[in-house]
Amino acid sequence: MRPSVIRQRFQPSHLELLAVWLRHPHVARWFPEPSLNLAWAMRPPSGGSQGIIAWGVTKVGYVRWQRVDRAALDALGLPEIPANSVDVVGPCHLMVRDLRGERGAT
Repeated sequence: MRPSVIRQRFQPSHLELLAVWLRHPHVARWFPEPSLNLAWAMRPPSGGSQGIIAWGVTKVGYVRWQRVDRAALDALGLPEIPANSVDVVGPCHLMVRDLRGERGAT
């Protein structure tokens, strides 16, 4: 039986793993201030939540979301971001490989 993709509750013990993922070049490009993102993870704002994406027992990503309306995003000069969007962070090669069932590839 193939493992399934599940969302696990984010725990303080996941902060170290998130810190590693935030340093990956494909993630750092979009999240250039890891300390701010780790602070968010330690204490999500009102309307925000998060989780760890797992493929079986392997943690392959971090997901976070926060309800933000269109007017707030426009006021911040972020018209390209959809309202109520979701961020997904993780080692891209693991996320794609594991979700496709290609564990031997890199």
